[in-house]
Amino acid sequence: MRHNLFLSIFLALLFNIVAPVIQAKDVLPSKIANPRDNNSPAIPKNSRQTVIEDSQTSGNDSSTTITKDSSQTVTVDIQPSVDNSSTTIDSSQTIIDDNPTIVDDSSASITKNSSQTVTDNTIQHQTVADPAYLRTTLPESAFIYLRVPNLWGLLGAPSGNIFDKLLRTEAHIKAILGIRSGIIEHFLPHVPADLQDTTKFFLAEIRSPLELAILAPTSAQAYGPSIPEVLLTVTFNQSEPAAINRALQALITQFPGVDLLVPLQKDGNGQLAAFGMPIQMYFDTTQRRLFLRLSLSNNAKSLQQRLAELTPTPNHPIHTVETSIDASGQGLLMWFSPAKLLKVAERLGRFKEVVMLRATGLAEAKAIALGMGGSGGKQRIKMLLDMPQVGLRKLLPGLHSDVPFMAAPGLDTVLMLGLPTEKDIAHFEDAIRPMMSTSNYQVYEAGKAQLEQATGLNIAQLAATFGGELLALHDQSGYYLALGVRDQTNYNTLLTNLVRTFKLQHETRELLGTKFHHLKIILPSEVDDPEMPGLLRTFVDQPTHVYWAEDSGYLLFSDVPQVPMNHIQASKTQSVANWLRDKQGVDPSGALLLASIRSEGVPQFLYHFHLWLLTYLGDLTNHPVDLFTFPSSRDLNLPKAGAYSVQFTSSPTQVALELVYESNPLDVLLTVGGLPTVAFAGIAASIAIPAFLASINEPKAVEVPPGTIKTIVAIRNQLEELYMLMEKYPSTFEADLLVDRLPMLPDATLNLEPDTGIVTINFSETSDHPGDLILVPSRTLQNNIEWTCQGSLATAMPAEVCPQ
Repeated sequence: MRHNLFLSIFLALLFNIVAPVIQAKDVLPSKIANPRDNNSPAIPKNSRQTVIEDSQTSGNDSSTTITKDSSQTVTVDIQPSVDNSSTTIDSSQTIIDDNPTIVDDSSASITKNSSQTVTDNTIQHQTVADPAYLRTTLPESAFIYLRVPNLWGLLGAPSGNIFDKLLRTEAHIKAILGIRSGIIEHFLPHVPADLQDTTKFFLAEIRSPLELAILAPTSAQAYGPSIPEVLLTVTFNQSEPAAINRALQALITQFPGVDLLVPLQKDGNGQLAAFGMPIQMYFDTTQRRLFLRLSLSNNAKSLQQRLAELTPTPNHPIHTVETSIDASGQGLLMWFSPAKLLKVAERLGRFKEVVMLRATGLAEAKAIALGMGGSGGKQRIKMLLDMPQVGLRKLLPGLHSDVPFMAAPGLDTVLMLGLPTEKDIAHFEDAIRPMMSTSNYQVYEAGKAQLEQATGLNIAQLAATFGGELLALHDQSGYYLALGVRDQTNYNTLLTNLVRTFKLQHETRELLGTKFHHLKIILPSEVDDPEMPGLLRTFVDQPTHVYWAEDSGYLLFSDVPQVPMNHIQASKTQSVANWLRDKQGVDPSGALLLASIRSEGVPQFLYHFHLWLLTYLGDLTNHPVDLFTFPSSRDLNLPKAGAYSVQFTSSPTQVALELVYESNPLDVLLTVGGLPTVAFAGIAASIAIPAFLASINEPKAVEVPPGTIKTIVAIRNQLEELYMLMEKYPSTFEADLLVDRLPMLPDATLNLEPDTGIVTINFSETSDHPGDLILVPSRTLQNNIEWTCQGSLATAMPAEVCPQ
C-alpha cells in the first residue's frame, strides 16, 4: 500500500497529461496536421533524428566511430535495431541520446552489450539535464527572476542531498534516460493531437530549467522608458537552428496570437511575435541555448547587446537568497526585489498602490522569494521575506539566540519556541497602537495590568526574565522541557508570587548538587458538579505534579524528577545548536517556531523504494532497469536516520517558513507514522462497503476446507515470525517467495501485499462461499502481532481463521 500511494502521486505528476488520454485513446480522432510556416517544415512523426556535423564515419552497421572537436556538441542516436554497436567519442563531449548511451569518464568506448564490465560507475560528462544559466549572469537591473525546473532534472540531476552519489552513477543515468526514451516512444503517441507537440517539447526537446527575468527599464528603450523588458532562456537537446525552428513552430501552433515571423537563421538570430509584440530570438549553437527577449525595441542588435552584458554577477542580491533555498540550480525558484518593483510601478503610474505598499515598510525589503530545491545537504521548500523590523514587520520579533543548551547523547527530537525580548515587546506595541482603537488598546493595557498583578512582573520584565528559547527535547535522559533563565532575581520573584497568588504547594530539595522543585497544582474542574458520581469525582479531583531542576542556567521540566536527574548525570556533550545545524540542516538562531526530528531507517527505505519505482517505470516504458548494476545503501554511505524539520524564522532581518527533508516532501509522512496510517485508512476504506453489507446480511459460519485453514494459519505464523525477527513485513521479492512456497488453495487465491503484511484471500464464485477475506496485521503495545479480519466473509469465518 505504501508503494501504491507513492506511485499514485508520482504518476499523477509525471503523466498528468498522458493518464486521461490512455483511457480515451480508442475514441480520439487521429492527429490533424497543424498549419506550418513554409520555411519551417512540420515535425515528422518519427521524432528520432541523428545530427552529426563535420564528422567522419567508418565501419559497418554494427560499429560507428565519430571524431569531432571537443568544444562542440554532438547528438548521437543509435537505433534500437543496431546491436552490439561501439562508439568512440572524446570524453569531454556532451552526449544526448534518446537511447541512453553512457560515456564513462575513464574510457571513450561505449558498448551496448549488456554483458560488459563497468569499472567506473561515475559519469563526469553525461547528465540527464543542464543546470540553470541566467542565475549566474543576472543583470543588476533584474527585479524578478523565475526558474521552472526541468522534469528530468528533478528526477535525475544531483541537488546536494543524500542521493547525489547515486544520481551520478552510470546505472542511474542510464535508467533515467531509458525511462525518458520509453515515455517518448510509448506514451507520447497516445497524447491528444492538440497537446502532442507541446508535450513533446517539454518532455523531449528541452534539457534545462526554463529561466525568466524581468529587467527594469532604461532610458535607451525606443518607445518609452517605463516598460520593463523580459528575458527568457532554455537549453535544447538539439544543436541545429533548423531543429529548433521545427520545435518552436510545433509549440506555437498551440498558442493563438503567437507567430514565428523570422525562423532562426544560421547566425542564430530570429524573431517571434506575440499579439503584435516583437520577441527577438538568438540561438547559441555551441551551448544549445535559446534566448528570447521581449521589449519595445525592435532592433536585433539590442538583444546581442543584452547578451554581451550577461557576465557573471557573483554579488547579485539573488545569490544570498538562492543559496538558502536551492543552491543546485535545478529546483523551483521565484525571486523579486520589492524596492525595484515599487519603483517600476511608480513609473507606470500606480501611485496609489505604491503609497499603500510603502506604508507597510515593503520598500525597505531586500527580497521576497519562494522555492524548492537542495541547500546545505538537504532538500527544502522555503518562502522568505528579507526585510528589517520596520512597518508591519514590527509585529513579529527579531529573534537571535545562540541556543547554548547542551543535551544528553541520543538527541533525536527538538521542539523550539523563540521568546521575545523587551525590545520586541516595544516594537510590537509601537506597531499595534496605530492599528487599534482607543477602547481596544485600553483593554490591552488592562490585560497587562492583570498579568503584572498575578506575577509581580510587568510584561517587559517577564520578557527579560527568561532567555532565548523554550525547548522540548528527547534524548537518553527522556522527554523534558528546557527554559533558559536570564534574570535569577526576577525568576525567584515570579515563582514566589505564583505560589502565593494561586495557593500552590511548592517544595525544594537538594539532589546531585542541584536544586529540584516540586509543584503540586489542583486544576479547576467539574468536581463541584452535583450530578457527577462520587467515585468519578474521586478519580478526577487529583492534583497535577510538576518537577524541575535548575542546571547550568536552564530550568529542566518533566513529569517525574528522574528525567532531570538523568540529564544532570549524563555527559552533556551535544550542543543542540550544532545538532540542528550539522545533522538537521536548519539554523535555529532566529527561529520563532521549530520542530526537528530524526527518523531511523528512512534513508535506506527511500533508496529501496526508489529502486522499486525505477524498476516499475522501466517495465512500464519497455526499458527494463538492471538493479544489479546499482550500488547498495552501504556503498552510497547513506545515513542511518533521516532529518526532517519545519521552521518559522523571525530574525532581525528575515521572516521565513521552510520545510526541510532528505529527498521528497512525502518523506515527512514516514517520520510521524503518517504513511502507514494513510495506507491503513485506504485499506479500510476499500473494504468498508463489503464489510458493512456482510454485517447486514449476517452470514452464517461457512465450512472452509481444512487445507485452506492450514494455509491461512501458516502464512500468518510466518509473517509473525518474520516481523519479530526483522521488525518489518516482507518486501515485494520476499512476499513472492512466501506465497510461492504455500500449497495452492482448491477454491481460492491468496495474495500478500508487500511491506504491509496484509493477506487477501479471494474465494471463487464456484466455491460454496464466494467472497473475500482480508487479514490486516497490527502491532500491540506488547510488540506482538494482532490480526483483524475484514472483507465480506470476515464474520463468517471459523475461529481458527478469525478468532474475533
